[in-house]
Amino acid sequence: MATATEHIEASEKQAEFLSLTEPHGLFCAGVGSGKTKTGAIWAMGKGIEFPRGLGLIAANTYLQLHKSTLPPFFRTLREQGIAFAFNKAPMKKWGIKTRYQDHKNVITLRNGAQI
Repeated sequence: MATATEHIEASEKQAEFLSLTEPHGLFCAGVGSGKTKTGAIWAMGKGIEFPRGLGLIAANTYLQLHKSTLPPFFRTLREQGIAFAFNKAPMKKWGIKTRYQDHKNVITLRNGAQI
């Protein structure tokens, strides 16, 4: 069965991490090795794999989250043609029952997954 991340370009080490089947994994590498991109691909894959699932993307500070962590995630979603809403309620036409009243810092994928 094909996975949500199977056709995304990744280095050998990134692909090795993304293909893990264990419940826990670690991608520990140096500056410029693609950790953020790998995390973005992984999070996108989990959002697709678990419709209506609930996830978390975190960073040390809000500044780091918004400047370094989220942009690659949003870019990955756009490159893969995955519709999402950020900081706002999902579109009514998606037919999603949201978990939140305030959607500040909430990412909702079209399949109902919320991060």
